[in-house]
Amino acid sequence: KSLPTKYSTIIPTRFFRFDVNLLNEKNIAYRKEADANNRKNAKVLGIGDELAFKNPKILIRQSCDSLCASYSDKEFVYNRSYYSISNINSSGNSSFSLLFTLGLLNSRLLNYYAVHKPIIKNDEGKQPQIRLGDLKTLPIKLADHKTQETIESLVGEILSKKAEDNLADTTDLEKQIDQLVYQLYDLTEEEIKIIEGN
Repeated sequence: KSLPTKYSTIIPTRFFRFDVNLLNEKNIAYRKEADANNRKNAKVLGIGDELAFKNPKILIRQSCDSLCASYSDKEFVYNRSYYSISNINSSGNSSFSLLFTLGLLNSRLLNYYAVHKPIIKNDEGKQPQIRLGDLKTLPIKLADHKTQETIESLVGEILSKKAEDNLADTTDLEKQIDQLVYQLYDLTEEEIKIIEGN
C-alpha cells in the first residue's frame, strides 16, 4: 500500500499517462450505451477534483482496521481506496489546519470512536471498510490557538521523522498528541483509561 501506517510518507506506486482523448471517447461510448438502453445516467470516467490533487492534502485509507491517515503537499492523483481532505478544491478554500486535523484523525481517541461507533465496519470475514458518510460524522473539535499550534508542531515533527524513515518510532510524539486531544475533548481519567486499555 502507498500508505502502510499512519503518518507514513505517501509514495505513489504506479504512474500512468493521462489520455484525455481516450477518456472523452469512453465517456461518449458510455453515454451512447446508456441512451440505447434507456438509462438516464451513464457511467462517467474522470480523475476527480483536479485542485484537490494539486494542493496539500490528507489521505485516509478506506480499507483499514483503524484510521490511517497522512499528509502530502505533492501533486499526484490517487484512486478510490483513499479519502482526501484538502483546503483547496472546486468547492472553495478553507483555512482549517490540515496538520491539526491529521493529529486528531490519528489520535487514539478518534480511533477508539471510529471503531466503537462503528465508523470502521469490521464485519467477520471481510476487509475492514470506512464509508465516507460515516467518516464525515467524526466529531472534529476546534481548539484554542495554543493547543492547535502545539498539535501542528508535533505532527510536523512526526512527518519529518517519517520522511527520513517510514519505520521511525514516533510513539512519544503521538502520545503527546493523544494527551492534548484528551484535554481538548474534556475526557475524564476514567474515560482515558478505557481508551488507553483498547
